[in-house]
Amino acid sequence: MKILFVHDNSWVCQSLAKALNKRGHISRVVTNMHSATWNYGSECIVDTIDTYKLMPTLKSIFANKDVDLINSNDYTSWVGAEISRKVLGLSHVVTLHGSDMRHLMEGMTPAFKRAFLIRMLKAADIILATTPDLLQYSQVIGKQISHLPLPINTEMFSDHASKNEMLFGDPVIFSPTRLQRIKGARNIVRILEKMVKAYSHSHVYQVEWGDPEYISLLSSKVPSKNLTFVRFLPRDVLPSWYVSVDVVIGQMGIGILSNIELEAMSCKTPVVVYDKYYGYGCPFRDPESAYEMAHKVVTDRIFRRSLVEKGSRIIHGKHDMERVAELYLKYVRELV
Repeated sequence: MKILFVHDNSWVCQSLAKALNKRGHISRVVTNMHSATWNYGSECIVDTIDTYKLMPTLKSIFANKDVDLINSNDYTSWVGAEISRKVLGLSHVVTLHGSDMRHLMEGMTPAFKRAFLIRMLKAADIILATTPDLLQYSQVIGKQISHLPLPINTEMFSDHASKNEMLFGDPVIFSPTRLQRIKGARNIVRILEKMVKAYSHSHVYQVEWGDPEYISLLSSKVPSKNLTFVRFLPRDVLPSWYVSVDVVIGQMGIGILSNIELEAMSCKTPVVVYDKYYGYGCPFRDPESAYEMAHKVVTDRIFRRSLVEKGSRIIHGKHDMERVAELYLKYVRELV
C-alpha cells in the first residue's frame, strides 16, 4: 500500500509517517517549511513546499499514479479530499488532533462549528482522532470517528532518558507549552509564579511562543532573575532539554496529554499537567492542585519515581509509534 502524507507542521503525522515508512507503506510526504528538518527515514521522498505550491505539487505526484491512499491532518483535509476523491478517486484518511481542532474552531458559534466540521470531514473515508474527546463529533458529522493514540518516537526520546531523580535543591522548571488561553496559559503562569515564590533560587525556562498578553503576564509575575525565555526549539533538541530539567509544566486547559507531555514522559521527566483520561496528572483545571503536584515532585522521591514509572507504562502501552502504526494499518486495510 502506497500512502501519500500531506500535512503542515503536525507532529502526529511526522511520527506516524516515519513508522509507516519503515513498513514500506509511504509513497512520499508533502509538508510545509516548518517540518523541513524532520527525518522520516530512508527511501522516503519529501517535498518541502510553501503552502501556495501545494496544489501543483500534488497534481504532479498524482500524475505518476503511484499512490493508493492520501492521509492529511486537519489543516490540509479539504485540499486532500477534493483532489483525491473527486479528481482521482483515491481513498482519503484524515487524522485529527484535539488541541489543533480547538484552536482552529475557537470563537466559532455552535452553528458555524457544526457546518465547519461537516464541510471539512464529509469527504473523508476514514477519520482518526488522536484524542478521545473528538469522538463526540461523530454524531455531528454522521460518520464513525475512530481513536488513534498520539504516536511517539519512543526510541528517539528514550535514548535520552538518563535520570529520574533530582538533588532536591531549588528546581529547574521547563515550560514548553504555547502560552494561549486554550492551553490554560493563565493557570500555567500561576503555577510558575507559586513555584518561584516557594523556591527562591529556582529557574523557569519558558519557550517564547503564544499570545503576547500571556508572555507579558508571565514576565510581570516571575522575577527576571528566575526566568529565561527561549526561542522555539526544534524537535531534535527537545530531548536534551527534558532530561536537563527537574520538572516539565504542561498544558492546564484541555485535559489531554499532547506530544510535549508524552515526549517528556518518554525521557523519564515528571510532568505537571491537567489530565482527564490517564490518571497521570491533575484531575482538575486548577493551578493550586497543579502547584501541589509540582511541589510533591520536587520533595517526595517515592511520588516522583511512581510518576515516572506511570508515564513509562502509558507511553509504551499506548503511544509507541510502532504500535500506533499497526493500529493505523488495521483501520485502513479495510479501505484499500
